Amino acid sequence: MPVVTTLTVRVGRGKDAVVRAGCRLLGRVVPAAACQDDPAPVTDSVAVRVTLPRPGASPDGPRTVVAENLTKTYPGGVTGARDMSITAHAGEIVAVVGPNGAGKSTTLNMLTGLIRPTSGSATVHGVPISDVKRLAAVLGVALQTSGLDPAMTAAEHFETQAALYGVPRTVAASCSATLLGLFGLEAYANRQISQFSVGLQRRLVLALAMVHDPPVIILDEPTAGLDPQSRHVVWDLLEKLRAEGRTIIFSTQMLEEADLLAQRLYVVAEGRVVAEGTPSQLRKAYGELTIRVRVSGSLDEAAELIAAGRPQLAAARRETDCLVYSTTHDSGDAEAIMAVIGGSPLELLELSVGRPSLEDAFMRLTGTAIRPEPLLSVGAGGPLCRCG
Repeated sequence: MPVVTTLTVRVGRGKDAVVRAGCRLLGRVVPAAACQDDPAPVTDSVAVRVTLPRPGASPDGPRTVVAENLTKTYPGGVTGARDMSITAHAGEIVAVVGPNGAGKSTTLNMLTGLIRPTSGSATVHGVPISDVKRLAAVLGVALQTSGLDPAMTAAEHFETQAALYGVPRTVAASCSATLLGLFGLEAYANRQISQFSVGLQRRLVLALAMVHDPPVIILDEPTAGLDPQSRHVVWDLLEKLRAEGRTIIFSTQMLEEADLLAQRLYVVAEGRVVAEGTPSQLRKAYGELTIRVRVSGSLDEAAELIAAGRPQLAAARRETDCLVYSTTHDSGDAEAIMAVIGGSPLELLELSVGRPSLEDAFMRLTGTAIRPEPLLSVGAGGPLCRCG
């Protein structure tokens, strides 16, 4: 079933859309000071019932990101991405997962206009990625490298970012205050970035990406290097932004993160999309059920009995005092193992069946071997150069 929630918002026809959007995230009313330059200030508050896509369901919203066959070949013949096709809808979080060197960052950098694709095309909120100036107006970006100036304060970064995006100064001030509160950065507004922890810097980068109220946000490894507490703060923030109807695409190597946040996953390996679907779909299609068996007697004896009674079952692996078997849906292996042990002198202490894991699916799709990663020049013709 879809998720239905009620939001209370202030309604007006003015130009302070950035402030109103930030305040809606916080559930607050728009400050009167933010509307002084607004010819039609906020006049009333209404309760609105909003239907959000159920996590894991096919979204009903319009497609806001459409990438078709994006390919990037760097000078020297190194191919960072091959025929990457990705779609994301309004109100949806999409995760791009894969091992190091799989092409995640290359793909996101093409979507943000930082890298020109060798071939293929993409649009973000209807804007071609080749139109970098228009793209900046509809897209918020937070990359792995923060780009923050250690000598500047958080407040100064907001002022600079707002000026770059052409946000009016009075609106920018209110928007900055709202975002500082939303991201838990109010106490650090006047601190230099050199004093910020990694977690604070990641939150600030994400907040800065929201200054111009973009409908689409692209994040490259948003929680890389964060401690568990900071990671959960970022996860909560991303879910709030999604609930506002924004589209979020992020790359990650953390399967827990992708499973928790994303309605849809793209698994990439060696520059290609090798699988796509909801987390549950990928688990069922590529993961394996596990059966854990614990007995009162010898595990070796139990393994021999099960192998004789169920020869088609793959050999077990040992985990402390248990035998763990991999199997498939509707195989009947659990019932067969119970019957084998039940007819022996051994006492069955535990027999449990675990659902397929996303990690199992990931390993089957991408492999287990460490793959060589090419060194890419960042000079002329390198991955951050627009002349490629």
